[in-house]
Amino acid sequence: MGAYFTNLDQDTLLLARKLGIPREKLEFVLCFADVADLRPLRGDRGRFIFYSPVDYGVEPARQIDAGPT
Repeated sequence: MGAYFTNLDQDTLLLARKLGIPREKLEFVLCFADVADLRPLRGDRGRFIFYSPVDYGVEPARQIDAGPT
């Protein structure tokens, strides 16, 4: 299935538009420590959109914050 992530802050102006996704997809946030194992999206958006081609587990020790936005 896979998963997509961004390094942009949840308070980024026009975040949904920059990411090219519906605002509804921004209702929850999970912040975690990066271990450099995500792939950047191809093209310009690869500067701030990363993905895992498989489901991506984040162990509790790497979790920084989570909850509704």
